Amino acid sequence: MIPWSLIGRLAPYAAIGLALLWGGFEHTWRVTLQRDAAQEVAKAQAMVAAFKEADEANTRKIADAHAAEIARIKGEANARETSIRRAVASNSCLDTPAYRAFIGGLPVAPQADPGSQVGPRRTGTPLSR
Repeated sequence: MIPWSLIGRLAPYAAIGLALLWGGFEHTWRVTLQRDAAQEVAKAQAMVAAFKEADEANTRKIADAHAAEIARIKGEANARETSIRRAVASNSCLDTPAYRAFIGGLPVAPQADPGSQVGPRRTGTPLSR
């Protein structure tokens, strides 16, 4: 004979016990997955850091091998930038040397030394006014 009354009284406790057991298993499984994922991320970050370090060392090696050429190119760029800064600033294309050369040369008023003036200035071409 099966004691149904005893089973009826203990069934809720058995269900709670099984739920707690299953919850503990789920928690352990999730913690394990999170730990594994964190370890994989740490490995990937270490690999990226190693590749970056190797790339920086390779870049330094290449830059050291071509230091003279890099210095020459930087000097040319600085000279170009300086000449652009000292060039006449204008709102009109009529003030540009390229346009004056295109139309055969317009008369230009004499100017002071380009290095003596600061900031944009207009040339004295008659057509630009």
